[in-house]
Amino acid sequence: MKSRMRKLLSCIAAILIVICLFKVTFLAADNMVIRFDFTGLDNLFHPDHSYYAVIGSSSTYVPAWAVKLFYPDFDLEQSEYDDPDNDRYYASILYSPNGVTGVKTPVYDIGRGNEFVVTAHEWTKESAPMSPERIELLRNMIMDNYDFDDYFIDDDEGWVFKTGDRYGLDGFVMIMPKGVDDRAVLDADDRVCLIKKGRLSKIMNCPGRGRCGFVYFTDRW
Repeated sequence: MKSRMRKLLSCIAAILIVICLFKVTFLAADNMVIRFDFTGLDNLFHPDHSYYAVIGSSSTYVPAWAVKLFYPDFDLEQSEYDDPDNDRYYASILYSPNGVTGVKTPVYDIGRGNEFVVTAHEWTKESAPMSPERIELLRNMIMDNYDFDDYFIDDDEGWVFKTGDRYGLDGFVMIMPKGVDDRAVLDADDRVCLIKKGRLSKIMNCPGRGRCGFVYFTDRW
């Protein structure tokens, strides 16, 4: 009986060591660390934050102490609104059959006439104005990944909000380090994606009822 117990404990210890080594290796080679925030009554009994190390389209949960060990300059609870290192923009794709958007934020032509337009503006006070290169990145990503002929405009599908004759087809936050114009992380409510070379690829789904609260970009980004 004792022998079986020792073998079981040895197996458990070996599994834990392998998991720890895997997460340490992941942290040592990751492109970014995404912090998910859990707020509201639905998350009353959930820790405030969870951290995930990301390599390409692969991700794994990592404990806060390990993140701090590898990246001591990462303020684990830093607000996205007080981030001096990254720029954030809120972008939305609008459809207006009469060609009138009625929005006050900058509107960008994406080559679909005046019915389909994109708006984008700074999400935080620390964010720099959209550069021509970033506007082009956003435009190319949308043109390469959205089938506008597929949108079905009626009362219950094909859009996320409706104001008068204006339909909001999609909305998301673009996050990118200052000075980087050719790639970005996209926070789209229930998932986090990567925009690179005009292509959109999913990094991961948001865990549980969490939301993407902060992205720490490593030197390998």
